[in-house]
Amino acid sequence: MKRMAIVGSGRWGRRLAASFKNHFDITHFASEGNVDNIISFSKLVPDALHCNLSQILDNNSIDAMAIAVPISELYNVGYRSINAGKHVFLEKPGAKSVHEIQSLSSMIKEGQVCHLGYHQLLDPSYIFFKKKLNSTKCNIKKIVFSWKKWGSFENDILLNLVTHELAMMIDLIGEPTEIINAHIKEDACNLHINIGNTEVIIDIDRRSFFNDKSVNITTSYGDFFWNSEPNLVDTQSDRFINSIEKQYDMSDLELGARILKVIEEIHH
Repeated sequence: MKRMAIVGSGRWGRRLAASFKNHFDITHFASEGNVDNIISFSKLVPDALHCNLSQILDNNSIDAMAIAVPISELYNVGYRSINAGKHVFLEKPGAKSVHEIQSLSSMIKEGQVCHLGYHQLLDPSYIFFKKKLNSTKCNIKKIVFSWKKWGSFENDILLNLVTHELAMMIDLIGEPTEIINAHIKEDACNLHINIGNTEVIIDIDRRSFFNDKSVNITTSYGDFFWNSEPNLVDTQSDRFINSIEKQYDMSDLELGARILKVIEEIHH
């Protein structure tokens, strides 16, 4: 079994550890977070040694790293981890800018895996729709992404949440030809985007008292609707270990750069 280290012992770092320990021997974790998080992580993975990032990077017995740190730290930790030759699972968006994520991409060596946490691309309903789209050759007329939730207030709403919807949009039909409207508040946003003849609406509210995440797509074949699957971390970890062992689907960094390019266009 390959050996892994986790960087970050917060809620999401522990969620990744709970999933990845089914595929890896998690031997180390690095965290500068609060003591309660560190204690909780140690209870989850009792044999993992708490250490600092440099000790992990210098340890040649560690094959892979899962990184769940604040967005402001993703690039620095990702850069050092890739440079150390580790396979890297890096939480989205992977960096704060196109320049940063392109820098990470340029460092990837042959046989090295780097995945980003865009788990909505692995949703069974999304995969079903893509197959139907390819088999019917229908045209997408309109996409409405809607997400109501409570929480994750500490991060920029575009980098933290909108990136998930942009990943699906770009994967399906590409980058915007025109950004019609971008109404952005601290905890809510509404984006109206055109891609050729396709209209895309992204509507997110992270101060909603009910939780609902849906995708509604109008095509020339008919309408498709689904509520997003909330528990896809195990599917992510399956994909990561398969990429390492079978050497395919190696890097998500090009997609990550395309997503951040749209974010920069929205900001401007």
